[in-house]
This record gives sequence, C-alpha cells and structure tokens, in this order.
Amino acid sequence: MENKIKQNCRFHQNKNLKYICSDCKSMPCCSLCITSGGEHHGHKIVLLESTKSEILSITNIFKEEVIPKVIEIFEIDKQTLKDSDNRFKKIQSQYNENKKLVTEQFGKIHKIIQIIQTDIEKQLETVYQDNTIINTTITSSINN
Repeated sequence: MENKIKQNCRFHQNKNLKYICSDCKSMPCCSLCITSGGEHHGHKIVLLESTKSEILSITNIFKEEVIPKVIEIFEIDKQTLKDSDNRFKKIQSQYNENKKLVTEQFGKIHKIIQIIQTDIEKQLETVYQDNTIINTTITSSINN
C-alpha cells in the first residue's frame, strides 16, 4: 500500500496538497495556491510526489543522524548541569565553613580586645587612684 498525503490545504480546505513551494521553504500547497492570486503564484513549485523520495531521505537522515546527536548533546548537557550543581554545592559548603570560621576567629579577637581594654582601664584607675593619694598627701602637707 502506497503512503499518500491526504492532508488538505490550510488556505483551501476543499483542496488536497499536491505541490511543494520551494520559495517558501518547502511549504505544501494546492492547485489554487499556485494560480493567479494564490499565495504561491509565481513561486518555484515542485510536485509533491517528485519530492517524496527526497523527503524520505531527509526523514531517515534526521532519524539516524540528527536525533541521536540531539539526544547525545542533551545527555551531555544533563551531565554538565549535574556536575555544575555538584561543584556549586561544594562552593556553597566551603563558603558556609569559611563564614563560620571568620565569625569564630573575630569573636576570639573581640574577646581578647575586651580583656586588653578591661586591663588598661584597671591600670588607668590604679594610676588615677595613686595620683589622687599623692595629690591629697601634698595638699595636706602644705596646709599643715
């Protein structure tokens, strides 16, 4: 049984597709499309039947070569995305670890600085008290 195209023209629903318009990138058309006033009038036209073997050849090439390459590229892209996600997770984990470490280290530095500040303030207080005693002693000596 021969495979015949039984699709109707999209512009003229009551007409069968019989031609291919080469000027319109292999658009199928009917007899009314190529007549005067038709959508493809004056265009380069080829009989649909004469392009059947070419269409089958292109279809086979598409099935045997193009589709497998597209699938292969899709699989490569899928793997690339997976690898990228894994690397980003590692980067994110390292970022979190580094941020925690920086926070901890600066916390320790703040504690050390607080201890030093407290020590200096105590030293200042001691020196001030010593000076207050000396001043009181001198004032008392002079007044007596």
